[in-house]
Amino acid sequence: MKGYKINIVGNSDQELDAIEMIRKQAFHLKPTGENHYKKHIREGKMIPFSMEKEDGEMIGGCYLGEYRNSIYVYFLFLKPEYQKSGLQLGRNLLLEVLKHKKEIEDILHQSFETSSLHPNCDKVKEVYESRSEERRVG
Repeated sequence: MKGYKINIVGNSDQELDAIEMIRKQAFHLKPTGENHYKKHIREGKMIPFSMEKEDGEMIGGCYLGEYRNSIYVYFLFLKPEYQKSGLQLGRNLLLEVLKHKKEIEDILHQSFETSSLHPNCDKVKEVYESRSEERRVG
């Protein structure tokens, strides 16, 4: 994806706090220092991915895990100023992350044939469902 890079976020407090700050901004949540997902990430049950601009600024990300034998997208988020940019960043983030299938399987110790997302936003649902032919991970 030109101009942006997708990375698995490391397990350090600093890295996990940075991605959680972006998630809270995206969902307009209080910017507390708490990160309830660190335990799941450190246990290998959840994988955080970040989306960064070429200059290293983190602008979004997602949290993945396993649910019902599927790669499950728990959260997909962008900083508010990037959400309606017209650049399809959320869509591109999701498609790029799913290219990391082997790494996801290694971390979660499982093989997957499908991915799933249960969006609470019609726009996200529309984008995800429009790519139904790409839902099969592989």
